[in-house]
Amino acid sequence: MTDEDDEQAEDYLTWLERFSGEGQLLEHLAGAEPGQTWCSYGDPIEVLVAYTEDSRLLVGRPGVQWNGPAWPKLHVSKIVEAKTRADALPAVKRIRRNRLRTFRRCYYCNELNPPEWFERTAVPGGGTEVVCHSCCGSKLGMVF
Repeated sequence: MTDEDDEQAEDYLTWLERFSGEGQLLEHLAGAEPGQTWCSYGDPIEVLVAYTEDSRLLVGRPGVQWNGPAWPKLHVSKIVEAKTRADALPAVKRIRRNRLRTFRRCYYCNELNPPEWFERTAVPGGGTEVVCHSCCGSKLGMVF
């Protein structure tokens, strides 16, 4: 982990404590239980963090379930429970690092995308490459 990773993880937890900054409060999150207030961090989302009504701190990995071609639903998985900010920090770093490892660069535009925003598809000239949904439409004529 780099110093930048440490600072980013600290920023996420600081934001959650103050409920201000870049995090986005989520009202509907698949896999969440009643009494959990989840916030997402990063664009695209890298990590989910929540406080519960009984003062627990939860850290989760974001994911997307596609319920049809145009209805993605954000869900939380691999939830880690922590009692203190110090306990939560390693989980935030680990989940963020593992999530970022799943991101791939688009063959056409070279943008870094999370797995829910790309397809592995055949490209002209042969072979299979990672192509983001935007380029799938504009370069390959795919409709989602």
